Parts: sequence; structure tokens; C-alpha cells
Amino acid sequence: MDIFEMAVMRYVTTDQSTLVVPQYDLNDSWASFDFLGIKEKSQRIYIIEVTSAANIKSLVSKVQEMFEQGKHIARLKQQLDAECPGRYEGWATLVAVFIRDGKREEFKRSLPDERKAQIPAFALEKCVFPWEYWGRVKDKGWDAVPD
Repeated sequence: MDIFEMAVMRYVTTDQSTLVVPQYDLNDSWASFDFLGIKEKSQRIYIIEVTSAANIKSLVSKVQEMFEQGKHIARLKQQLDAECPGRYEGWATLVAVFIRDGKREEFKRSLPDERKAQIPAFALEKCVFPWEYWGRVKDKGWDAVPD
């Protein structure tokens, strides 16, 4: 786990609304997520990916693949249901990405329109070391995408 992943984990858990499992692996697969976030109050499950890379093409491909039939999201739902039958039924599953601020627009443009609402993109610079962070989290929660 690198410094950015550690900082994002702290960011996501600061308001104590989200249970985070780092380096979450899908069984019988090479797939591993930086984090799995479970937000009880809003009944959301987040696959959280973090990168400080300037080239986001591999992240775009990885995230788009997650939504393909029978891939990561479908398998994650099956795995969670096997571990906790019925517990997460009907919960929304989103993929939250934390990337360089200058890459957010490029990332958003690369997504199909039907996926944009399911994949919030956060700027590392605004989430990892922001002075205004505490007020924003207190007012809106960590998963309110900063402007």
C-alpha cells in the first residue's frame, strides 16, 4: 500500500461512515481492489481504486471491465452474498476512483454516459491534503465529490 492509498483510506474513513477492507481480493481470481468500502447508512458498496499515475489508460480499462457481464461487480455481489446472504441485496455498487486533479476530466470523458453516475472521480490533491476537508466531510460526507 503506497502513501496515496493510505491517505485515501484515511480520507474515506475519517467520518466513520464507511467500513474499509484494504486490498480486497475476489475469490478464484487475480482481481484485487485497492479497497472495498461499505457505507451502511446510504447502502452503498464502493470498489475504491487509487492512482497517482499520469497515464490513466490502464485505470480506465480496468474500471470499464469491472462492469462487464460476469466480471468484477457481478462476482463481487456473488461473493458478498455467499459470505453474508441477503445482507447487501439491493445495495448500489459504485467504483470510486482517486486520481490526479488534472486527469479527472479526461477520465470522465472516457466513460460511457450510462456509467458516469456509477463512477465518481475524486482529485487526489483535494482529498489527500485539503485544508477545507474537515468542514466538507462534516457537512456532506466523504463521498460528496468536491468541485
